[in-house]
Amino acid sequence: AGELLKPGGMCFIQTPNSGTLFSTLMRKYWPPFAPIEHIHLFSRKSIAQALLRTGFHDIDTRPHMKRLTPAYVYSMLQSFGPEFRPFAAPLYHALPHTIRRASLPFYIGEMVTAATRP
Repeated sequence: AGELLKPGGMCFIQTPNSGTLFSTLMRKYWPPFAPIEHIHLFSRKSIAQALLRTGFHDIDTRPHMKRLTPAYVYSMLQSFGPEFRPFAAPLYHALPHTIRRASLPFYIGEMVTAATRP
């Protein structure tokens, strides 16, 4: 990938972070654990190592928030984390309709990494 960038060019990668508490607790129900979409899963450490091996430097990784509606998150628990849905149901049903449809920041265990080509 580095050869596609000019020297000093920056690479940005947004990907699931397999080293999060979320991924550990949800395991196979963690939404990013979808083999069709994600062939390789990275932790902060493994993505940094891969970028260093390919010559990148100034690597900075941070958590990535997504804006989702509570309604969407609750519906996704049917497929990803069905054992968590009964615990989430009372809270979800207590939310006003406007909050259920509001776009809110959620952290589901993803990261964004920036790196520079020498």
